[in-house]
Amino acid sequence: MYFYGDVHPIDTILMPAFKIKIEVVDILGSGKCSMEQHVGDVYEYPEDRGKMCTSSFHILYPWILVMQSGGSFSFFENDNSVTVGCSDYTHQVVYKVTRHIVEEEWMNDYTRYNIDTDVKFEPLEDIDIPKLITASQKDWQNHSLSLVNDCIVRLGVIHGEFHWHSHDNEDEFFYVISGLLLIDIADQTHEIHPGHGFVVPRGTTHRTRAPKRTAILMVEGNTVTATGD
Repeated sequence: MYFYGDVHPIDTILMPAFKIKIEVVDILGSGKCSMEQHVGDVYEYPEDRGKMCTSSFHILYPWILVMQSGGSFSFFENDNSVTVGCSDYTHQVVYKVTRHIVEEEWMNDYTRYNIDTDVKFEPLEDIDIPKLITASQKDWQNHSLSLVNDCIVRLGVIHGEFHWHSHDNEDEFFYVISGLLLIDIADQTHEIHPGHGFVVPRGTTHRTRAPKRTAILMVEGNTVTATGD
């Protein structure tokens, strides 16, 4: 089932955090779902996405992404919920996708995220990364360490999640020093463990998460906007 209309994104620098709930509200046709979903089933996103029908999730995902990012749809009266059906016309499962603001997680990049864009070290200076990690006490700190040619090297000490974003012109390299880095891209989550690296290509919408205190090194073009384009 497809809908057409204007999508209105809101500012990505100052935005609320949203929780997403997906509920089965109807099953048309025979009233039985071949994937054993039932009216009244409720899923929280992203925690329960592995429990959902894969085909249905792929249909729901664009709607989830817009709603979680704070967007709205001109053809729905209520910006905080949409109703979407799966692709099985013989017994179509109808989902209601609802969002609500988590007030305590208001996403202000200058308070919740501590991103220091001033380069700390010049060439030939020693960079004591363990010391910087120890000194980072906030949940989400990003230090600009040094410039290397046309790239910038950053240190992130993080616990929590960043918002969905992309960089139009810059690839991003992540290397995990300690902890666990989760990188969400579309409907996949990549787990990056200590000693491992990962590249997110330019133009790719993604989100980084750290379920526990995690230290990472990042290398990206020095033209990058840390919060996304």
